[in-house]
Amino acid sequence: MTERTVTVEEAVVGAINHLHFKRRVDVDGLLLELVLLVHPDGWRPLRAHWWTGKEAYIIGADIAGNFLLRLKDGSVGLWNHDDTEVSAVARSVREFVALIN
Repeated sequence: MTERTVTVEEAVVGAINHLHFKRRVDVDGLLLELVLLVHPDGWRPLRAHWWTGKEAYIIGADIAGNFLLRLKDGSVGLWNHDDTEVSAVARSVREFVALIN
């Protein structure tokens, strides 16, 4: 019997349901503490005066006020509000969810 692959939506919903006790992500030694994950039905294009010419969706936020973004190529990046840079977190949303512990 073959195992069914979990969809991205199922993976995110599972992470949302467990966010109260699984909320940390280690990104190359930087420990993020998540405070918010957005259900995929709520993902909307990011529109802000400081974010032009790029496509991304806010999918979460950490306790420091940084945004987790699903970028155009499907990867997940961390937008740091201090330096307004986006750094790579995971190659996909599914990979990002697997990093949450």
